[in-house]
Amino acid sequence: MPPSMLAAEPCFASPIFTFEIDGAEALNAAMIRDIEAYRHDNEGMQRSNQHGWHSPTDFFRRPEASFRALADQINSSIAAATRQIAPKLDLSKRVFILQGWINVNGPGAYNTPHAHPDYEWSGSYYVKVPDSPSDSRSGCIEFLDPRGPVHQMEGLGSTHFVPKIRKRPRAGLIYLFPSYLRHWVYPNEQDDSRISIAFNAKFRLKEPIRQTS
Repeated sequence: MPPSMLAAEPCFASPIFTFEIDGAEALNAAMIRDIEAYRHDNEGMQRSNQHGWHSPTDFFRRPEASFRALADQINSSIAAATRQIAPKLDLSKRVFILQGWINVNGPGAYNTPHAHPDYEWSGSYYVKVPDSPSDSRSGCIEFLDPRGPVHQMEGLGSTHFVPKIRKRPRAGLIYLFPSYLRHWVYPNEQDDSRISIAFNAKFRLKEPIRQTS
């Protein structure tokens, strides 16, 4: 008689959330116009981006109406994901500290493997994604397993031990994931630019309200 299985726990899970924004087509059209104007006056900066344009990390402080509209959607997504994995956390006692920037990856541009230390959530919203063949890796984002030499378990053929997970984005989607999760973006093989908004988030306890006499 075989032993009785008492539990099968999904230990050390790294959740990746996918959200879709309603009305993204109109929002993205406005964002593209605002991003083009912003990019015209800013040389950008070099981070994980190779050959692409990376804006300063001030997205959530920008005044553009389209940026503010997306910021609200990102805030809602972070709150929903946090409630899903930590339902007992009282979000009313915390505020989000957000950092965000724009990525414009023209033909051949990509992002090297990296993580986002000192934050809790990271994510990307897709403003513009050029069409590509279904078997192409152009512009895909790939997440790397953080558990060390997990590749030694590949022989089992189990989805629990795949060393990497690849996602094919499309305009209007948000991917949200723990900031420790290393990831990178495949080169854009299309003739048009790929535009995304990357962001980081962490929580801070609200300052208590001081009573004045």
